Amino acid sequence: MSTVPNLVPTIGRRVVELRHRAGMSQISLARRAGLNKSTLRLIENGTAPGMNLHTVAALAQALQVTIGVLVGERPIPVVPQWGTPLARALVEAEQILKEVA
Repeated sequence: MSTVPNLVPTIGRRVVELRHRAGMSQISLARRAGLNKSTLRLIENGTAPGMNLHTVAALAQALQVTIGVLVGERPIPVVPQWGTPLARALVEAEQILKEVA
């Protein structure tokens, strides 16, 4: 599988920022992405050797962003933090709309 060594520092910085915005711990994000905490720590520090596209895709999915956002090709979207009242209200509204449809 292809590795993305030149992008590791950028991806690491983006993962940290997105994880903090989401109010997630390293353990929580690692679990969502199917990684162990030490691997996530290396990624966030920009020192992960041989990080592959599968890992980048798993992190993007866990953080609910595109791969383009993680590799710096797209800006980080402005979204409410997951734990805020606004974020909870958006989730509730989405659930109500699904029930009505």
